[in-house]
Amino acid sequence: MQAIDIFIKNLLRHIDQEAKPSMLQLSLSIGASPSYIQKVSTNNLHPSFPKIDEICRYYDVRGWEMFCDMDEDSDLVSTIQMLETMPADTFPLIYEYVKYLNKRYGDGAGKRGKKRKKSFWKMR
Repeated sequence: MQAIDIFIKNLLRHIDQEAKPSMLQLSLSIGASPSYIQKVSTNNLHPSFPKIDEICRYYDVRGWEMFCDMDEDSDLVSTIQMLETMPADTFPLIYEYVKYLNKRYGDGAGKRGKKRKKSFWKMR
């Protein structure tokens, strides 16, 4: 599943759970056109990062939560929640370890030459 699909799934889940805001109300509350959220939810428009931030603030969720498939990524969610409780002085070590893992097991593992960057919305 691509990042945009996961975002849309989570956006619709929040809209369904809240029951109070319509897509129109959400669109207007984030300073967008009246049909903005409807277009995003049907994958006819990809939201900008500032609009994603506005949506996250509206629902009081962290940005990473909108891109995490809660049904399939329970281990990832647990790991991120654990990382949020760790002292800041451990992050440089974690960062280096993640870089090592990415180099060893990531998309470019064992390949020479430049890696092609993926579009953010095509990740996953």
